[in-house]
Amino acid sequence: MEEHASVMASLLESLARHYDLCSLALKQAESHDGGVSSEEGDLQTEEDKADMLAVLQRDAGEVDDVVNEIKERLDEMETTSVLVEQTVAQIGDHYRTMLSLLGSMHDGQSLLVNCTLQSKEFVQKQKDNQEVIAERLDELQRLTDHYVLFGEAYDALLVEVGRRIAVQRQKDTIIQEALAKIDMLNEGDLLEREQFRSEFGDYLPSDIWPGLSDPPGAYMIQPTDVWEIPEVKPGVIENAMTRRAAAISSGARQF
Repeated sequence: MEEHASVMASLLESLARHYDLCSLALKQAESHDGGVSSEEGDLQTEEDKADMLAVLQRDAGEVDDVVNEIKERLDEMETTSVLVEQTVAQIGDHYRTMLSLLGSMHDGQSLLVNCTLQSKEFVQKQKDNQEVIAERLDELQRLTDHYVLFGEAYDALLVEVGRRIAVQRQKDTIIQEALAKIDMLNEGDLLEREQFRSEFGDYLPSDIWPGLSDPPGAYMIQPTDVWEIPEVKPGVIENAMTRRAAAISSGARQF
């Protein structure tokens, strides 16, 4: 644009000089036709006139070219001006788009800051939750260990119940056997006593032995302490004994 303006200014200046020469030539021609001249002045006028005519003739062929070049450069400048206006409009659009993007980026930055803060809060909450979960897992492990030991102890308790039942049955068997033997002894004793009384009772005073006619003494076995053994359904003790045996064989038994 600056180059076109400079060249057009130079061309317009050339046209102005050509116009001035043309005006000067016309004035001199009018002065010559009016008869106002001297001999020395006529010689200078003729020489100047010849020079001006030569210049005018030389420049006359270039006037159209100069005008055409000015028009071409003017057209190019107008075209360039349109392009510049379009470019300026596009730059304005881009500028407004950039402003919108910057606004969006600012909003996004604010949102990102909020998200970052929320993420930090979430991470902290997760850490707190992990600590709580770890504590709960420890409690759960302790409860698991406790109830595992409780299960083993309960199986041992069932086995102990079975053992005590077996011992009580052995005691009952011994007592029944002892009472049966005592009954047998009492039967023999009773026969012997009756035979003694039949042979010698008539000859002995009745008060010589107040207990002579008494029957054999009866025996009753009674526990001195009262205890209770829980009633267990059939198969429960056997299952507990099986679990205890399996725990002992696998080495998982705690006690």
